[in-house]
Amino acid sequence: MSQFCPKCGTPLPEDAKFCSKCGNKIDKSSPMEDAYRGFEKKLEFQELEGDLERIAELKNGLERIEKEFGADVCNMPTAVLEKYRKMRSEAGLSPMLPGEKLAKPLLFKGKYFDKLSEKILLIGENKLDETGGFVSIAELLAELKTMGVKSSLQDVEKTVKKLEKQKVIPGIKKLKSGVKLVEFVDVALSDDLREILNLAAEKGWLTLADVMQAGWSKERAERALKELTAADIARYDSSYSGGNIWFFPCFKGKT
Repeated sequence: MSQFCPKCGTPLPEDAKFCSKCGNKIDKSSPMEDAYRGFEKKLEFQELEGDLERIAELKNGLERIEKEFGADVCNMPTAVLEKYRKMRSEAGLSPMLPGEKLAKPLLFKGKYFDKLSEKILLIGENKLDETGGFVSIAELLAELKTMGVKSSLQDVEKTVKKLEKQKVIPGIKKLKSGVKLVEFVDVALSDDLREILNLAAEKGWLTLADVMQAGWSKERAERALKELTAADIARYDSSYSGGNIWFFPCFKGKT
């Protein structure tokens, strides 16, 4: 490996004419240019690692503040409160503050859907920290059953769409695998993060090797997995006997 794809950064053999990952045509350049590109990529990854460390420090600091002051953080002046919410979002936390609750929906027609919407919001609220804001439709149905609420996947999805229409929650994200995730708070997902969730949907967990077998470079896979971990959507476990592993609580029924 002596050169990198200028489009996606994938390491390539010296005689490669096209990128094996993205198909980009490789224009031949001098060894000096190739070395510079490799050095530039290394700097990019070092910068990313620095950003992740900064986000982790910010998250720890916010958690210390909320542990000390609890629901009192909601009483900050409006300007400070807005800045604080942005800091939580940057740290991968829900913009909701301790003691706040998801907005109450407008009354639906009929007590059944009204009750169902309240239970769904309660489940989402209870799982914000555990799943990073995502719960699968199937998991919602399972949780409802434990609460003694009889429903169907169709009714759960219908209720979620009503809540989305009322702008109470962002709504449903459908993965390529067909799995539907209910999003209770806004979570910015790049194409790479969506694809990782799609890969994780089958088992509820992934190893680094699983992602690389899908054609990803190690650096790209680690970057996406670290972002999902920072957002609390994935849980990293280094004690797994088969190597490093990431669990996805939003696919709880799969683990």
